[in-house]
Amino acid sequence: MGRLNKKIFTATTILLAAFFIVPKIASAEIIINEVMYSPAKGGIEWIELFNNGSLNADLSSPDIRFYDGTNHLLSVSKNGGRGSLILLPGEYALLADDALSLATSLLNYSGTIIDTVMSLNNTSDTLKIINTKSTTDLASMFYEKNMGAAGNGKSLEWDGAALKESSVDGGTPGQTNSVLTNGATPSAAPSASPTESSATPTPTPAAPSYEYSQKVFINEFLSWPEDNAKEWVELFNADSSAINLSGWQIDDADNSTSPQVIPADTTIDANGFLVISFNKNALNNDGDKVRLLWPDDQVVHSVTYDKSQQGRAVAKFDSGWLWTNQPTPGQTNKKSFVEKNEVVLLASAPSNKIMAIEEAVAIQVGAPSPDKTAISRKSPTMEVSTENNISQLGEGAPTDTLTDNNLAAATGEPLKSNSSLESILALAGVIALSSLAAGGLIYFRRQKQFDIESPDD
Repeated sequence: MGRLNKKIFTATTILLAAFFIVPKIASAEIIINEVMYSPAKGGIEWIELFNNGSLNADLSSPDIRFYDGTNHLLSVSKNGGRGSLILLPGEYALLADDALSLATSLLNYSGTIIDTVMSLNNTSDTLKIINTKSTTDLASMFYEKNMGAAGNGKSLEWDGAALKESSVDGGTPGQTNSVLTNGATPSAAPSASPTESSATPTPTPAAPSYEYSQKVFINEFLSWPEDNAKEWVELFNADSSAINLSGWQIDDADNSTSPQVIPADTTIDANGFLVISFNKNALNNDGDKVRLLWPDDQVVHSVTYDKSQQGRAVAKFDSGWLWTNQPTPGQTNKKSFVEKNEVVLLASAPSNKIMAIEEAVAIQVGAPSPDKTAISRKSPTMEVSTENNISQLGEGAPTDTLTDNNLAAATGEPLKSNSSLESILALAGVIALSSLAAGGLIYFRRQKQFDIESPDD
């Protein structure tokens, strides 16, 4: 092949590649689809991104940043984010400054949450997704409070031509925008500046069709959450088929706040649970009523409760409704966990246990042999016989400890009786000897007198 032919072949190949590839690259389009710039008290700011193209949108490059006046890095791991920075066609992702709290509060959203720094202006702002190495913005949005959603718990949603206040509290994060009719998808990115089209009246949408069921019930709810947490109500579908709950409502008894409208295309599975998180606290801590209503405002189910306890939920059991310190949103209910405390009283000791017997031993010299010591269980004092103690005072007892007092204390009264008898016998001996001596003396005197009176003999 000649040099000229090679050049023609190369040029043709490049043109064909450009023809097939370039349109596909251009069809990977990220738009800023919704913004919660001024949430109700206690709420969290967030921005919803949407891949409106037919190819994956890769936001993982460090050159791609979120812009709200300052460039901020995107991440899915810094502060509790989840998912991927690569958005598939038709996939949503949320940007948040506090991704972990947002993931906790949005119980019905399980998609990507991207960490970034943001502090949205409540008056007006211009938001962008930019490539710092490019002069073209990947996505942009301008908003101002005159468009709506200024602290009333709703969001601003893109309808393909303008930003409009969402028709449901809390907006529709991760779902089709409520301002779109027939589930339409935005076909163009929002403008980076105010447009006249925002003042164009929207056509009246066709009356939506709703699904009704008498087998969806309130199963558990938390009326007094922990600080910085949200109230929630858990529903249970006792039907054998899934139910679309679009347009169903949850509110309290006194209607002090607007009913919580369940977002469009929200489905509860057969024999499944669904947790609805309140956009702003509505249930009273000192007693109220939780109500589940159909889209036509008919009450399907209601539960009345007395004064709440913080962090405790009210749950349905076979025995009725009970407070529980083990909330289980989206799971089978659990009764309160009670730590088992046992107090053993002396009077209630089991019969197979005995009371310890305490005994006192009398003071004595030497230790008596166990087989020669009599112990009475009727008296705590040990009785020691004279015979036993005498045997203890024999060869086995140390002589330097034997005193008269110790001996008397060990042998007792029998030793005193023997001593008295010996004294009496000694005295009797003395008297007898004295009598004999006196008799002998008288005898010798008389004999001597007799000898003197009879000298002639």
